[in-house]
Amino acid sequence: TFMPAVFAMYICVVEFAVLNVVTAVFCSRAIETTSRNPELVATSVLTNRNEYLKSLAVFFRKIDQAGKGAISLGDFERALKDPQLCAHMHTLEMDSADAWALFRLIDTDKSGLISLEEFIEGCEALKGSAKGVQLAKMSLEHKHLARRLVDFMALTDRRLALISDRIIGAFGASGAPSPRISVSTSRSRKVSPS
Repeated sequence: TFMPAVFAMYICVVEFAVLNVVTAVFCSRAIETTSRNPELVATSVLTNRNEYLKSLAVFFRKIDQAGKGAISLGDFERALKDPQLCAHMHTLEMDSADAWALFRLIDTDKSGLISLEEFIEGCEALKGSAKGVQLAKMSLEHKHLARRLVDFMALTDRRLALISDRIIGAFGASGAPSPRISVSTSRSRKVSPS
C-alpha cells in the first residue's frame, strides 16, 4: 500500500516537471517570435511613448499647481523638494540632482517659463542616459567650435600684429611721433609733407 502511493506521487512530480518544460519552451518561442515581428515592436514602442507622454503631462500639471500652463524656476524647485514628485521624476527616467541646470536645459526659448510643449520635448530629450548619437553630435559640435576659436585667435593675432606694426610705423621704436605725422588737439592725424 505504501509503494503504489510513492509511485503515484513520483509520476505526478515528473508529469508536472515535463509540463513546466514544455510550457517554458512554448512561451520562449512565442516571446522570441513576437520580439522579431517589427509591427508588434513598433506598436509596443508607440504605446510606451504615448504612456510616457501622458505621464509627463500629469507630472507637469502637478508642478503647475496654479494652472498657469507654464512652470517657473520657483515652481520647479518646489516640485523637486517634494519627495513624491521627485520619485515621480525618477520613474520618468530623469535625474533631478540639479534643478537650475535641468530647468535651463528644458527652457529652450530662455523665457524663464517652461510651457507644456517645452517640458515634454525637454524631458524626452533628457530621458535616460546619453545615447551614442547624442555624444557624437556633441563631439562634432565641440570640434567645430574649437576650429572656429582657433581661426578667431589666428585672425586676432594677425590684426594685433598689424596694429602693432602701424603703431611702430607711426611712432617709431622710441615711442615718439615720427616727423611725418603730427597729432593735433582734435585727435585727428594730419600728415605733413616731408
